[in-house]
Amino acid sequence: MTFERRLNIATQTAEALAHIHSTTQIIHRDIKSSNILLTDYYTVKVSDFGISKFIPMDQTHIQTLVHGTLGYIDPEYFWSGILTEKSDVYSFGMVLVELITGRKVFSHDGTESDLGLAMFFASSLERGCLIQILDDQVKKDGISERIDYLAKIAKGCIELEGKKRPSMEEVKAQLEKLRQSFIN
Repeated sequence: MTFERRLNIATQTAEALAHIHSTTQIIHRDIKSSNILLTDYYTVKVSDFGISKFIPMDQTHIQTLVHGTLGYIDPEYFWSGILTEKSDVYSFGMVLVELITGRKVFSHDGTESDLGLAMFFASSLERGCLIQILDDQVKKDGISERIDYLAKIAKGCIELEGKKRPSMEEVKAQLEKLRQSFIN
């Protein structure tokens, strides 16, 4: 799958999540690649709202039993049980990491299993070794600055502290800006 197509999938997913956060106050709680469905024309459909939660307008978070898929669950939510919109941002960040690297959250090839994909990705980015963990198709199709920009968006989404993560609205805007760079 080309870099541009991956970027379109990411942008459409961010748009959908920003919409449910802002208009319905719903937190999905199980954003993962298998819950992002694609039509024949690569239009995104976010699915499986079975464990989603409504957060009343006057609240920023709720205390709840932890649900979701390991590897995608916000570590802060996992340890505290406090669910916020930033929990979906973390999960979405893991989807971005998968799109960039072509790796699964859980891998049995031994490369990142000691750290987990999130930490492996962040440490590779910090050490300047991003190119080594990119998916081959991304390396082939992507322009270095665009790949770096997308990687920085992903890294921001998977910050351990929720308050350091952007909102889905901010992520959507950043991805849209990057997508516009293909048009210009």
